[in-house]
Amino acid sequence: MITMPPERIRERITAQTGMTNAQIDLKVQEKLTSLAGLISLDGALHIVANELGVKLTPDREELRVKDLLPGMKVQLNLRVMKAYELRTFAKEGRTGQVASFLAGDETGVVRIALWNEHAPLISQLTEGIIVQVRDAVAKENQGKLELSIGTGANLLLSPPGVTVTVNASAMGSATSDRSFAKKKISELSNSDDYVDILGTIVQVYDPRSFVKKTGEQGLVANAVIDDGSGTIRAAFWDDDCKTLLGDAASRPELLGDTKLELLGQIVKIQGRCKLNPTYNAMEVSVSKFVKNPDPAAEMDRVK
Repeated sequence: MITMPPERIRERITAQTGMTNAQIDLKVQEKLTSLAGLISLDGALHIVANELGVKLTPDREELRVKDLLPGMKVQLNLRVMKAYELRTFAKEGRTGQVASFLAGDETGVVRIALWNEHAPLISQLTEGIIVQVRDAVAKENQGKLELSIGTGANLLLSPPGVTVTVNASAMGSATSDRSFAKKKISELSNSDDYVDILGTIVQVYDPRSFVKKTGEQGLVANAVIDDGSGTIRAAFWDDDCKTLLGDAASRPELLGDTKLELLGQIVKIQGRCKLNPTYNAMEVSVSKFVKNPDPAAEMDRVK
């Protein structure tokens, strides 16, 4: 069932009829009185909108990100803004795959989850490519709306004749203002996604270089973080790896001393949490971190 917030219904009534909030309230009250209290306030608002001929949701072909509501099955043309890695998970004795990406149009940005047979498509989703989401279901996840592409849904890459413009400010907020849930390591599970962890470095591994899909050279270093409730392996990529190791990132002769200096340092890491199926253990792919964060600023962490 599609759930529309009362304030959005009011906005639609005002936009399509020119009525003020006071006029809407009067009609709603009249409806409540006539039905002798056998209907909720939200229900009365829905009836008023319908009686006024107000169109609460756009036609399928007119739908935009700003119009999405939980429960909708949608078709949308979007431009990919950022793609994340494919993950394997286990549930009720079965394994599956999931991958996600951010995409948007001129009205906003939405996270899209690709499940199981759709998940490998993530390898083809480069920044800027246009996609058409077909029959995806809009769901609420941790207070935010996202689209789920599973059984019965589809993702078409580079649909012919389709252009999409993404609002620049929306793009900035989507890529930099992501919400990270503050967690203790012992609380992490397959259902966690973007997490914020405060802990101590207890082990650092030598960095290694690799070749990215783009052909560019990449750099990664792993470290073990302990927060008193458990430990987790964290991967520091490229610039974060260089920040963590300093000159030792490019000078192997300094690695020994640098790794010793890092032991015992407190770090705040934020990043993508995932299960490593090889070791059956959770890991964090770090997207940002702070060495020796201000303790006063961390007083509101989970207890």
